[in-house]
Amino acid sequence: MNTEKDKTLEKSQQHLLRAAMLKKRYAHIIVKSQQQVLGDAYNEEEMKKKSAWWDKQLQEEKANSKRERDKDRKAARIAIQSSKRTVRL
Repeated sequence: MNTEKDKTLEKSQQHLLRAAMLKKRYAHIIVKSQQQVLGDAYNEEEMKKKSAWWDKQLQEEKANSKRERDKDRKAARIAIQSSKRTVRL
């Protein structure tokens, strides 16, 4: 029951990370297309801010992902240690 919830949460985090990576990778294409579509109404500063925000979002998602992995590893390590203790008894 709890593992299903963990799996769906992990998948959503993976989706967020992938979306951030794609936005970062294709930021220059997005900016160019916005410039062509908007023409005179194009605001270069706003697009630079969006690009910087995408960079920041990618870094945050990577950090969150790393924290979650570390937390899971620590929990697994503790579980293994406790099971070793019970086996010794």
